[in-house]
Amino acid sequence: MKTPPRPRSPFTFVATACVILIAVSGLSPAAEPEIPFPPLSPEMPYDVDMAQKSALEKKQQFAHVQRLFDIYSWQTFIALNWPIDDQGKPQKSITAESRHFWETYIESFQVYKEDGSGPVNPNPPYDYGTVKGYPNDYAPERGERLLTMNFQKNIPARISSRKSRGVVADETLQAFSGPLIDQNGKWVRYEVLMNEPEYDYVVQNQFYNLDGQLLFSNAGKQVNFPSGMNKDGLNRPPLPEPKRGAMELKLSWKELGKGDIQSRFLRVKAMIEDADGSWHKKEMGLVGMHIAVKTESSPTWVWATFEHVDNVRINDFLADPGVDGNAPKAPSFYDPNQPTKTVNVLPTPTGKDASGNPTWDISKVTYPVQVTRVIPIPVAKEVLNSEVQGILGKAGSVLRYYELIDTQWPTGTDPKTGTSPLTPAVPPGTPINFNAPNAIANKAPGDITPTFLTNSTMETYFQTGNQPATNEEEGSSFDITPIFATESCTGCHYSAGIVTRSFKNASNANQAIFGASGNGDFSWLMAQKAKWLKSSKTAK
Repeated sequence: MKTPPRPRSPFTFVATACVILIAVSGLSPAAEPEIPFPPLSPEMPYDVDMAQKSALEKKQQFAHVQRLFDIYSWQTFIALNWPIDDQGKPQKSITAESRHFWETYIESFQVYKEDGSGPVNPNPPYDYGTVKGYPNDYAPERGERLLTMNFQKNIPARISSRKSRGVVADETLQAFSGPLIDQNGKWVRYEVLMNEPEYDYVVQNQFYNLDGQLLFSNAGKQVNFPSGMNKDGLNRPPLPEPKRGAMELKLSWKELGKGDIQSRFLRVKAMIEDADGSWHKKEMGLVGMHIAVKTESSPTWVWATFEHVDNVRINDFLADPGVDGNAPKAPSFYDPNQPTKTVNVLPTPTGKDASGNPTWDISKVTYPVQVTRVIPIPVAKEVLNSEVQGILGKAGSVLRYYELIDTQWPTGTDPKTGTSPLTPAVPPGTPINFNAPNAIANKAPGDITPTFLTNSTMETYFQTGNQPATNEEEGSSFDITPIFATESCTGCHYSAGIVTRSFKNASNANQAIFGASGNGDFSWLMAQKAKWLKSSKTAK
């Protein structure tokens, strides 16, 4: 069902003084009918209410449909970060000192191994084996994690103690890019996780190695991760029980230090491995969370991204003198005393690996990156954020110091056409014949809104702004049409594929050829992390 025309430019939302006051106070415009935010709950929604979505679309109330998805994003974020007990059950209080629900999810490195062998023990408590140089006499306390420097090498370092219920942030580079350094000169660490429905589908089809992907492709099959469904839907019989869809998470962590107010962060204690192999115990704070979940309403997945409120600006209205003292004097990733410093500039590489890819030496690359958000958070999001932050503040939750940047979802998806991402009601644009801006605004199928969405801690260097269209279009179109663009979660992930062919290269090793856009069903993990089986000697 196609929603009515709406503004495509991210800059059509203009904040007036009165609207800012409304956003800060948490009040809603009197003329704006409310979709109320529900009470705080550890229950994660399976999808948006399809009947409510359809009714709003029939009334051509697009802004309300967007709010419906934004509320869904906040509910999911809260449920993922809800404290749980040792049995994985939600604690009664959102402020309980314990693990969080997302910590029951499966680390990507446990599934996609260097030898292609696949997962062994994905369930906590994890046994990660021993690592040279790690202080083996160190017994991790409950809630402590191991964060490592990956340096584009093999599997990350792992701890030996089965007492640890922590997770491993094994990545130090942003996707298709390089490192992010905060204002204290410290590198941001990243981790990628998946939920059980995605894990089951990957293991069932042996997507964790390239051999399995090739067999799947040769059988003429199409990747189609499970979709989340409510019991009641549209144009289908009710389900006996709701169904959970595939979900991927990406988290970014910063080392807390000078100028950081620790009580404003969701924190973890971590053993940090530095470039020289030494280990140090540090306090880390969550600065970003990507949430991607496939649902019946959104076969191109729902994409929600959250950031800490102090990443690139300071939210003085969230300062609580009784708890936090004053708000920080400066953001974590932006120096207000250097307003003319160029923003979002990738640090200069210090070398290359064996494949010619750039590398960065952590001992040499310690200068801060000046980060800004090129596309401002829409005013309607600011209003909702203020509302939810007020609720979380009354509950005493640290989650009040986080904000929804935006939610991407397909406006052109008709349930009658099915849930396949390759057969949407609105097909993707094509870059042929210099088709900007359609080839960018509709890079992925489904008429995605908003057009662009980035997290300033995860896609810092994609926030370019004015640029040639060829940088954003699929394939090599060589389109030099000047456009404004950052990046799109959906558009980028639409490019992901699985292996469809292979050949022997000059070194007599298997070389994978990946399929066209869409055949990876929006997950980059299979293309980016899967390896050939070590026992695989010939191309299939």
